[in-house]
Amino acid sequence: DLIQSESSAFIKSYGPGNLSTTSIRGASANQTSVIFNGFNINSPMNGISDLSLIPVCFFDDMHIQYGGSGTLWGSGNIGGSIHLDNTPVFNKGINMSAGSSIGSFNNLRHNFNIIYSGKKWTSKIKAFHLSAENDFPFYNTALSDTPLQYQTNSELKQTGLLFENFFKLDKSQDLELIIWYQNNERQIPPNMLKLEDKSTQSDESLRITTEWRKSFGENEVYIRSALFNESILYEDISSETISSSMSSTVISEIEAKFKTGKDQLLSFGLNNTNTSAKADAYNGNIKQI
Repeated sequence: DLIQSESSAFIKSYGPGNLSTTSIRGASANQTSVIFNGFNINSPMNGISDLSLIPVCFFDDMHIQYGGSGTLWGSGNIGGSIHLDNTPVFNKGINMSAGSSIGSFNNLRHNFNIIYSGKKWTSKIKAFHLSAENDFPFYNTALSDTPLQYQTNSELKQTGLLFENFFKLDKSQDLELIIWYQNNERQIPPNMLKLEDKSTQSDESLRITTEWRKSFGENEVYIRSALFNESILYEDISSETISSSMSSTVISEIEAKFKTGKDQLLSFGLNNTNTSAKADAYNGNIKQI
């Protein structure tokens, strides 16, 4: 909703709580990357990110980078990239906030944040819970008499926790550790020609990132690493179908930035990404290095 209302990016959504993808400058969803604190979190199995699984309340800043410069964050991202960032604030004490919202069709949202901001250490804990029945009425134009019906099998539950730690080791060194866990349970509603459906999908993800930064005057060196584990379980009781898929990604990076002149910056780095995936359609574990 935020991207759709505040930018020119096109959002393709399959209904409340269901798959939502974006298209930037006419490019497809797998040509647009979602960047979480410098790491591409697009699924290694289908190459896209489901925006309905990303809570806005977890991030301090979100911005869109348009065009081919988005390929810096991974090959093929010619449409652009969506950046989700968090910025540490030091020496501000303890701050707490909470929010709730209630909407139609039993739509309930709750979020809670607590921040400790010391002189050399900042820690943040952010949590949210979302539930909705989505049993809204609609006229079914796919049937001959266009009856008024209520959406069925469209319930949604999401729970997430973000734990951030930022450390000032000295005047020239910073260290950060971020842990993001999320669980999503959603029912898959039937199409307009189907009377009833009992299919469900469970998405679970764990993302851990670390970064060490050292500055040498106007020059900087970064060492980053990340671990992403994701799993999807699809079940359809009516057809007795159960399908599971899991993926794991380990990323290691080193980057150096040198200021070579008043208006010049030289940057270079190395990246190693190790990905493994397991699904019912795969013959064993598939790895990519």
